[in-house]
Amino acid sequence: DALDFLHSFGLIHTDLKPENILLVNNDVVVFRSNWDGSPQNVPASTKIKVIDFGGATYDHEKKSSVVNTRQYRAPEVILGLGWSTPSDLWSAGCIIAELYMGELLFATHDNAEHLALMERAIGPFPHNMLRRSPGSMVSRTFRSNGWHRMGSILSSSSVSHVKKMGPLESLVLD
Repeated sequence: DALDFLHSFGLIHTDLKPENILLVNNDVVVFRSNWDGSPQNVPASTKIKVIDFGGATYDHEKKSSVVNTRQYRAPEVILGLGWSTPSDLWSAGCIIAELYMGELLFATHDNAEHLALMERAIGPFPHNMLRRSPGSMVSRTFRSNGWHRMGSILSSSSVSHVKKMGPLESLVLD
């Protein structure tokens, strides 16, 4: 509801991350876990407030080339394609995955590694998306079939990190 409200005004948050989402009420309800019967604290309310609008911009305004905290950044931002409200939705998806898994979905500080992790999670990027990307990063990073050239641009530690990433379905269905 929060993003729908913002986007209905053409406002893009641009920096959604767990630190910028607050629970309205800090009361908890204790219930017994289905797994082992242990007591679990759960928020009494799921109502949230989104904070930190310092980087927010209206969709019709001139936009900076890079937005979002790295780990929640959408592929179109990394590829330099421009961005809009879907960038906020990508960030929200990364946050939901992080809450579910208990760790960052894309733990990286490098553009090429980030794109390779995304590709492992969701499959190859659409050709039209790669063709529209400015600069040489795409030609250095992707083969003509759209798949990432991991070994040619990533360090051996990055390649190992990327190979540990499975498809998104396997991450949430385990």
